[in-house]
Amino acid sequence: MYRNQEGYADPTAGNAIENVLKEQEKHKFMGKNQEILLRPKIYIISNHSGSKTENISMAIKCCQYAIAKGKIPVAPHLLYPRILNDGDPEERKLGIIFGISLMDFCNEVWFFGNTLSSSAKTQLQEAKLRGKPIRYFEWR
Repeated sequence: MYRNQEGYADPTAGNAIENVLKEQEKHKFMGKNQEILLRPKIYIISNHSGSKTENISMAIKCCQYAIAKGKIPVAPHLLYPRILNDGDPEERKLGIIFGISLMDFCNEVWFFGNTLSSSAKTQLQEAKLRGKPIRYFEWR
């Protein structure tokens, strides 16, 4: 608890000082990492149907490619199928909606693949509606 010059508890001043110190720490972190933090965020779409092992491997490679190009990858299909039951249509739909909501924070959308799954089609339609630049990468 912060105490004033007379030794009395002063929670308002204590909170203000705490907030200033937190802001300084945040800016210290931002300053050191600003170049990385300001990289463009890329929403990654790669097919997520069929062999789970192959799909996960492909999605990871897509993210690695984006990182190598100086971007920050956002790949919801690497996250939500592990949290939600992808076999339950309602939970799968919820995962797609959660993923699409992350698209709003991204600068571009990158699609990797040769065929469009139903969820990839939905995500690409949403990207177009949001006016996001879309890049297509053929994957072998």
